[in-house]
Amino acid sequence: PALYHQKFIELHDEIFPDVYISGKEIIADLGKNRHVFTWIEDDQIKAYSVLFLRGNLRATAEIIAVHQDFRGKGLGKKILNHLIHAAFYDFGLEAVDLIVDSDNLNALKLYLDIGFAIEFENHCYILS
Repeated sequence: PALYHQKFIELHDEIFPDVYISGKEIIADLGKNRHVFTWIEDDQIKAYSVLFLRGNLRATAEIIAVHQDFRGKGLGKKILNHLIHAAFYDFGLEAVDLIVDSDNLNALKLYLDIGFAIEFENHCYILS
């Protein structure tokens, strides 16, 4: 809901300060290519996910995040399952993919437990 836009922006930018897209940019793209799903209790966003539609019956679960005070309570699984349900049943998509860092073991376990399969692995190189 629009009432929570500023809270979403603050939470996103706190959890992902250096990510490629800011909370403000996500809000600006709402209803176009991006759809945000939030878990709100006691007037606080406890978890959220972002679905990025790619226009070819596929989408990316672009961001899955849980407020640091509420991790380990199953909210990541709940918000991701909500995103998946919306992708297949509300948007009629055929596939949902996601990208995760290989050292994010908690996220990897969650994704594999839900039913995602590793399609391929990317490697990132940097020269400073």
